[in-house]
Amino acid sequence: MISYLAKFFDKVLCKKNIETLEGWVVQLAITGMIVHLALHFINQIFFKSEFFSEVLGHNLLSSIYTPFSFVLFFEVFLMVVAIPESFSKSIGIQFQIMALIVVRSALKEIGSIRDISQFSENSTIYINMALDLTVGLFLYFLIGCFEHLMVSKSTSLNLNPKPAPHAGIYSVKINRFIKVKKAVSIALIIFLVVLAFVSLGRWVLEILHVSSLSGMSQLSNVNSVFYLDYFSLLIFVDVFLVLYSLKENTSFQFVFRNVGFVVSTIIMRLYFVSPRPYNLALVVLGVLFGTITLAISRFYQRLDTLNV
Repeated sequence: MISYLAKFFDKVLCKKNIETLEGWVVQLAITGMIVHLALHFINQIFFKSEFFSEVLGHNLLSSIYTPFSFVLFFEVFLMVVAIPESFSKSIGIQFQIMALIVVRSALKEIGSIRDISQFSENSTIYINMALDLTVGLFLYFLIGCFEHLMVSKSTSLNLNPKPAPHAGIYSVKINRFIKVKKAVSIALIIFLVVLAFVSLGRWVLEILHVSSLSGMSQLSNVNSVFYLDYFSLLIFVDVFLVLYSLKENTSFQFVFRNVGFVVSTIIMRLYFVSPRPYNLALVVLGVLFGTITLAISRFYQRLDTLNV
């Protein structure tokens, strides 16, 4: 079964198909923004419903949120595809996803402004928006540091390589582990699609239910829709990959690095269930912890090259 799923991964998730899917996502993003704008105009002209203004946004800038959501979802897909290539790379894309979620929150804040010219009435919104953008910018910097450390891997690991008397056996183990990760990726993609439709359905039903009550009950945080459940599953997937990787490599630096990445995922997951501003502090802590973990891992690798 694992071999079959690995072959299916290679056939379906090739570079050409991913590029084609990327084009579809761009078209969906553009269509989504147009539809959002149209619904906003229809509501403002014909219905003037306060409830649907809360859902769609109080100004035209709220339509930016919709295409951004499609792009964010595609980033989640790319993260799953990256798992067989490199655990570190998939973690790096997780960091990118969290940074985009934080920036998307700022876009949501913009959409909740009723009158942009009234600064004093919207001061809290502007403060929250500025905080989201500041944290997003800092995450952008941290992710750049993480990517730099990733690049340094390719230039440092091949220095003075150790002789490998059992290279053939090691290669077989690595290939087997890659097949397992491809199988996990396929399972995650299936779960990703199912969860996306289920989360969307639950959110629509919640909107209809709240609307039928003729009240302005607080809807669920839209940032938690889909991503809370997905990151919860991702924690267990990461733990499984860490445990399975012990069959191939049991060195302290390798185990600690991967466990550190799992801890980063757990910390970032708390973003979705924590109040502001603690949620922003947690996502920064998660990315910072993962970046420092990778930096220390590179230090250990350089020590290994010196001990050859």
